[in-house]
Amino acid sequence: MSQSQRPTPGLAQRVLSVLMPAVVSVTLGFSLLLHHDLNRAINDGFDRLLIATSAVTGALIEAEPHQSLLDEVQGLGRDALELKVDPRYDDLVTPMRAIRERLGLTYLYTQVLGNGEREVIYVIDTSPAEDFTPIGTIDLLPSDAVDAMYKILGGAPHAVSPIEAWEEWGLLKSGFAPIRDANGNAVAAAGADVNVTVIRERTRIALLTVLVIGLSALSAGLIIAWVIAQRLSQPMQQLKTLAARATAGSSAQRSDATRLIPELRPVAAAIDALRARLQRSHDAARHDIGALRARRLHDATRHWLHTRVATDTGTEALDDPEREALVLGHRCGWRLLWVISPASRPDADDLVGWRQRIDLINLMRRLWEQSPEEPEHWPAWFGKTASRLLLPGEGRLLAVETDGRVMHLAGDPIEPGVDALPFRLRGA
Repeated sequence: MSQSQRPTPGLAQRVLSVLMPAVVSVTLGFSLLLHHDLNRAINDGFDRLLIATSAVTGALIEAEPHQSLLDEVQGLGRDALELKVDPRYDDLVTPMRAIRERLGLTYLYTQVLGNGEREVIYVIDTSPAEDFTPIGTIDLLPSDAVDAMYKILGGAPHAVSPIEAWEEWGLLKSGFAPIRDANGNAVAAAGADVNVTVIRERTRIALLTVLVIGLSALSAGLIIAWVIAQRLSQPMQQLKTLAARATAGSSAQRSDATRLIPELRPVAAAIDALRARLQRSHDAARHDIGALRARRLHDATRHWLHTRVATDTGTEALDDPEREALVLGHRCGWRLLWVISPASRPDADDLVGWRQRIDLINLMRRLWEQSPEEPEHWPAWFGKTASRLLLPGEGRLLAVETDGRVMHLAGDPIEPGVDALPFRLRGA
């Protein structure tokens, strides 16, 4: 399809083309910000959980029995598994195990620094049997976890390490709090770990939540944009309909002017005024056309009547140009003439008068043709009969013989002074 053949988008399409990208952009930006805030909230929540758990655990653990259990394994060589069932160990691990299970932590334990640079020694462990770490087990911490341990033992109230990869335990996020002796010195640390799978599970849930909220917001935004586009285009559609009706000659009044927005009311008023002018012009044109048709019919009828008179009759030239002589018929050397008085001539537009004249001519012609055959009788007989047809002032009927003799038959009498030698009949 060529550029000229492509349909021009309407107002609703133009509004949607502006609003829809804006709605999509705003929704995407809002969704990204929401996802970022949820991730930060999840991480902050785990940080607070680890801090609170390690702090409570550190407060619950007494430093003397904790250290004595470690000394018996390291100094006296006792079996760590035997101490697992020791009442002192059970008194320490039972509340810790309840905390871990209640809060859904991956690991909850206590530890002290070892002799190596990144070395720690585990003391109390709340893990199940398959992941249990006996007293005195040595492990190497990642660098950030080592820094957190040093902060704790250096006097910090708590410390949290980022997600780190442990050689044995995988990806963990850890929180530490100090275990203090009777003098308030930090001699060990309580540690709480959350596996990264838990964090990722929470993150996936957050992402799903963001997707649902984003799709809902996008759908609502698109619906609102569509409604706005329709509300904006509706007054323009009303104006379009009004203009189309006005150009089509509709005389219907606009009944919804009050519902138009104020900016469009002057346009609607102008269209109404144009419609009124077009209606007046249309009415005037119809009146002029009707008058023209009537005039043409009148002229055609008048022309036909004049032509009928000229066709059905002949004329005779007179000395008086104001008078008219119609030759109504010929018979036995006689011509029947109707000398018409100028006062009885119908006006040019008097169609009824012209029709009456044609009827009178036809009637007199039939009488002339139906007169008796005897020449000595029929002119007089015709004159007696025709005298009842002509009214005073309508002229006179004359019978003119070929030798020029004139016989008055009916109508107005001949005036000697006026009608002396009225016809150019010499030599006829």
